[in-house]
Amino acid sequence: MIGALGAVCGIGGGLFATPLQHYGFKVPLPRSVSTSLVLVFCTALSATIAESISPDSALRWSLALTGIPGALLAAQFGMRISRALPERQLKGLFALTFVIFGLRMFFDSGAVSTEAATEISKTAYLSILCLGLGAGLVVPVLGIGGGLILVPGCLLLVPEVGFAGARSLSLAIATFTSLRALWMHNSAGTVDFSRGLPLGFGALIGASIGVQLAHLPMSGTVGQIFLGLILIVSALRFGRDALAQA
Repeated sequence: MIGALGAVCGIGGGLFATPLQHYGFKVPLPRSVSTSLVLVFCTALSATIAESISPDSALRWSLALTGIPGALLAAQFGMRISRALPERQLKGLFALTFVIFGLRMFFDSGAVSTEAATEISKTAYLSILCLGLGAGLVVPVLGIGGGLILVPGCLLLVPEVGFAGARSLSLAIATFTSLRALWMHNSAGTVDFSRGLPLGFGALIGASIGVQLAHLPMSGTVGQIFLGLILIVSALRFGRDALAQA
């Protein structure tokens, strides 16, 4: 289910998997973050492959290859941040980030085009490079693929790609950044593969189904609204816990 929803919304699914493990199964938050990256990588990989072979693929590899190097570089610094942040600050960061982008996605869903333009401006590549840096920074910190930065960021700075293009671009970049972050967290010994591998296997199947759903009519608008609601609800939960620990 997480893989399918992630593919439709353009995210790796970490913002589902991390709270699920932490609140549902009482896994410590840092371990939930690192273990979620198994699911994120599987979701992003499966969705990107399925999108690439789709007859009406919205993925522009020229833009993806622009964002990937910066995202991988920023992930190195993000790992250092994740090790230094106490749990209360980590929850507060979740809440602040989620509410900002959740409101943006929810209220702007009807104003954003779901169709991509034929031509992409030169400034779009610079924007994608900057967005890749921001996305890579949060991947190891929050245990996500960076979609909550890339999808709203693309719609704001590179609107000509449309929601379908932003969704597929986000997942393509997340394939590389989540794998790098997973490698670093595994080296630190914080990944629980006994929990992560079953999640990842399910995500491989779910994400391929999600890509097919994402090409249905009105899926772009529905995906934006749904992503916005999920982010806002998650922000409220993490914000409540952060205040309780103050």
